[in-house]
Amino acid sequence: MRAVAGVDKRLYARTLAALAEHDAYDVLPEVRCPALVICAERDYLTPPRVARLMARRIPGARYEQIRGGRTSA
Repeated sequence: MRAVAGVDKRLYARTLAALAEHDAYDVLPEVRCPALVICAERDYLTPPRVARLMARRIPGARYEQIRGGRTSA
């Protein structure tokens, strides 16, 4: 919270809204470099089911989950 305390609140809200709308699902199969998708067990931004789906969509990608891990809240 301290990190964003000085940020323009309207700009921050617009950025969060844009992030919520962002979706690169359709381009994941086009990734042509080695990929490792890492996800915390209790990841609130990209839940494990979503991260696993991402890894399945990227050719040759590996998925790793951090057991007991969680994103900061």
